[in-house]
Amino acid sequence: MNIKNVGTKLTENNYLWGYFDFHKFLSLVIEESIFFSRMDKMEDVNEGISLNQLLLKYGADVERMKAKSNKENSKRTEMPLETRQKKYFISCWLIHHRESVAMWNAYSNENGIALKFKASDLITTISENTINTNQNEKMKTLYHGRIAYKDFFNPDDRMNLKDEVPIIGFQKDLSFEHEKEYRFLIKQDTHSFKEDDIPFVKMKIQNFKKLKFDLIFHPKMEPWKKENIKNVIKALVSKNISIKDSELNLKQW
Repeated sequence: MNIKNVGTKLTENNYLWGYFDFHKFLSLVIEESIFFSRMDKMEDVNEGISLNQLLLKYGADVERMKAKSNKENSKRTEMPLETRQKKYFISCWLIHHRESVAMWNAYSNENGIALKFKASDLITTISENTINTNQNEKMKTLYHGRIAYKDFFNPDDRMNLKDEVPIIGFQKDLSFEHEKEYRFLIKQDTHSFKEDDIPFVKMKIQNFKKLKFDLIFHPKMEPWKKENIKNVIKALVSKNISIKDSELNLKQW
C-alpha cells in the first residue's frame, strides 16, 4: 500500500487524541486493531465532496452553470459522491495539545476514556502496519493529514477548495472545525471495488503492547470505574501506558 502525507507539517509538540466509550476502547485493546469507518457511514453527508459537486449542490446559479460546464468539458468522468464514499475508509483523531470538552461530549460519555499519542508515533505505527489490514489486497493508498475547514456556504471559500483527488477527503465544512481533525484515509483500489463489498477496515497493530500513549479518564468518571479500567489495562495492555485523570473540572449533575 502506498503512503502519502497530504501536506501536513508536524512538530514534536503535536499530539493525536482519540475519544472512546468503554466498549470501543475494549475492542481496540482486545483486538489490537485500529478501526477505519467507511466514509458513507459518517455523520457528515458531504464527506469527500469535490468542488464541482459542491457547486452543483450549494452554488448560486452562475456557480452551478460553471460546474455543469466543467463536467461536460472534463476529459474524465467524475466519480459520484456516493461511490467515492464507499471506496474511502477513515480513522479520525483530534490534533491538539490539550483535552477537548466538545470531543468528550460528542464521542464519549462518563464511562469513556481518551487516548493521547505523540503524533509522530501514531503516524509511524499506522504507516508500518498497512500490510496488516483485513482487506489489504483490495486497498491502494493510505493518505494522512490535517482536515482543512472551509465555509461551504461562502462563495469565496467554496472556490478555494482544492480538487486534487488526494485532497478531496481532507476538506470539511466549517461547522465541524471544533473537531480539529487529523485523518488517516485508506482508498480502495478501483479495480477491486464492488458496491457495499467492504463495510469497514481493521488494521492489526503488530507489537501493540509496546505502544506508548496516555490514557485519560473522562472528567466525570466515578473512582470505582477508574479502578476497573486500571485492572483491565494491567491484564490486557502493557506498562507503557500512562494512566491519568482528566485535567478538566466539570460539574456533576
